[in-house]
Amino acid sequence: MVYDTGAISTEELPGSHRDLATFVRENEARFRGRIGTYDIAESGVGYLYATQDSLQGPQVLRLFEVLGRAELRTFCCTSDMVDATARGELAFAFNAIGSYAAAQVETEPELGLHFFDDYNLVMSRTAFVPLGARNTDLAAKFIGFLLSPEGQGIIADRTPLLPLIQTRPPASQIERQIRDRIGTFLPIRLTPSLLTHLDDLKRQDFLYAWKTSLGR
Repeated sequence: MVYDTGAISTEELPGSHRDLATFVRENEARFRGRIGTYDIAESGVGYLYATQDSLQGPQVLRLFEVLGRAELRTFCCTSDMVDATARGELAFAFNAIGSYAAAQVETEPELGLHFFDDYNLVMSRTAFVPLGARNTDLAAKFIGFLLSPEGQGIIADRTPLLPLIQTRPPASQIERQIRDRIGTFLPIRLTPSLLTHLDDLKRQDFLYAWKTSLGR
């Protein structure tokens, strides 16, 4: 969750997804038209997050019902959500990609980054060498380099991504928050189960339920 520090105080930040629903319900007029998230009908990563959220329990659709009543706004990508929050158009953006959002939060004093205490989805960056690759040795060396101290240092210093291996004390806001909530992060596993929601009928049913919960 990326939020406008002028619109929401640190003390108000909801601890869990259930708390978020309660927070929005009790402040519906205050946040009307000022909450953003992905348009999951258009964004692949937004759809991934929404379907993975749904596996955590029925409270997710109830959350979207509450957000829908507050006239939730939808966006194509994290950068647009964060920019709208920085401009004061949104009070907060929900389900933004943390590593991308954090890069902007570090340079925008009016923005804050918040993780939940119940769970936070993690989209893994995955690299592998296919069996039929032409240069398997070179590919394996590249993956080895990515995991080396030098490669992890480049990821940490020159990209918005987070290194897998911490080679230094947490320096950024997102690194400190991850350290403090390390047990709440829920990686999205790369398994055949991810194909379930890519079935056309299941996708249509899920999008229908999502749009219905938003009152659209």
